[in-house]
Amino acid sequence: GNDGSKWIEYPNIESFGRTGTVALLSLSIIDFLRSAEDVDKEFEEKLTSNLDKYLKFLISLRLDNGQFHQSYYLNNGTGYGSPSPYFDGETLLALAKAAKYMDKHELIPMILDSANSTYMAHVIEALIIDPDSSITKGFFQWGCMSYFEIETTNWINSDKYSNNIIYLTDWMIDVHRTLERTRNTAYAYEGIIHAYEIARRNNDSSRIEKYFSVIDEGLYKLTTWQVGGPIPNTFLKDNPTSNIFAIGGIMNHKEEAPLRIDVTQHQMHAVILAQKYVYDC
Repeated sequence: GNDGSKWIEYPNIESFGRTGTVALLSLSIIDFLRSAEDVDKEFEEKLTSNLDKYLKFLISLRLDNGQFHQSYYLNNGTGYGSPSPYFDGETLLALAKAAKYMDKHELIPMILDSANSTYMAHVIEALIIDPDSSITKGFFQWGCMSYFEIETTNWINSDKYSNNIIYLTDWMIDVHRTLERTRNTAYAYEGIIHAYEIARRNNDSSRIEKYFSVIDEGLYKLTTWQVGGPIPNTFLKDNPTSNIFAIGGIMNHKEEAPLRIDVTQHQMHAVILAQKYVYDC
């Protein structure tokens, strides 16, 4: 863009892009730069420059109420469209991680304002309209991960964000009843595991036990849905494959063969989080 921002344009698509695409790419760059070793200096500088431009673009999509346009025009990068619970959460997480790990401290006031406004819109107001809101479900794991990143800083002396995580997780378990869902719910554990860590830090024994039980039961079930995994379910045993493009993939339903990359990514991220916070691997 003319202002030094940068956005994503896929070939052969419509005239608009999705905010979440830019947020997820930004998250990927941040996590790569945090974890990679012996990165070529020129490549690192290129990634850092691109990240700055993507972050600038995400900020340009921010509305006066602290939420974000869900789409943008490819020809000029102008944002449009009402906020999305998914994209609001993804963008909030990208900005929070950029401030926390990439020293973008100038973003902190904006992040805290957006953290409050997204919670109000996608949790408080959404649940008043529908106690089992699909809006809250869409925001759930992204909100929990964002609030965890904020909570584990010294930006604000408050338990507000840990309380948000606990409230959302109790809702996911007790109202949305994630354990009873028949499709893949790995996304839920990306949030629940952070709530488990908050409960552990707060010595909240009843929630530690509650969350551990849900995580243990839920991830065990979902692990049986992995192609080539250690404990395949009946469907996978009856339909074996040696296709290298399928091995490691995870089904979205216990008896449906099609594999989705996002389902696999959510589940593997949940497993990584469980190894870090729950099972001490």
